[in-house]
Amino acid sequence: MVVISELCLENFSQEKQIQFGFIFAKVVLTFGIAAAIIALGWFVGPSGRVTVTEFSPDSISHRTFTYYQWCGIQCTPREKNVWQSDFDAYLHESGYVGPTGNDRWHFIKGFAPGIRGWHGPAKQMCKATGCWNGDDRWVRWSHANPELADVVWPQVISWARQENYNEIAYLLWITDLENATSTEEADSKILLSIENANL
Repeated sequence: MVVISELCLENFSQEKQIQFGFIFAKVVLTFGIAAAIIALGWFVGPSGRVTVTEFSPDSISHRTFTYYQWCGIQCTPREKNVWQSDFDAYLHESGYVGPTGNDRWHFIKGFAPGIRGWHGPAKQMCKATGCWNGDDRWVRWSHANPELADVVWPQVISWARQENYNEIAYLLWITDLENATSTEEADSKILLSIENANL
């Protein structure tokens, strides 16, 4: 009787070990398949780090956010950073920027796996004002020409808020504004920008 019960216990213990082995194998296999799918998606699909830079015509500031995607699906939270270029800070410090009550953000540029040349309408304006490359020539020009700055920058902010970024780029790149010597000349360059920016 004792021998039979010991045999029963031994068989029961072996069955439990076999069941545990099957469960453990299923778990390992499931995780292995999931890891293989994730790894395959990382190398096959558009997977990796995404970085986007935007401009707010309302607050005259920038923000950058990054996240990771797998097969085009965002898989980490966005890390956001709001910042001001030297030019943005100058406009604020000089009192040119007032509140609008809005919070719009316009795409400047971005980098993502499998995408080249990803940029938006605000990019040319930001390049013209030196947003991210440390170019402070417009700040220096404004300090050297405060009367002209009082004519130009309110118009530039108005255009930005109307999303007329081409006018800003045209004024700062094409019209030779840096060599203007009077407010009348600055006004004429502003009119020239309005007429020709979208031709």
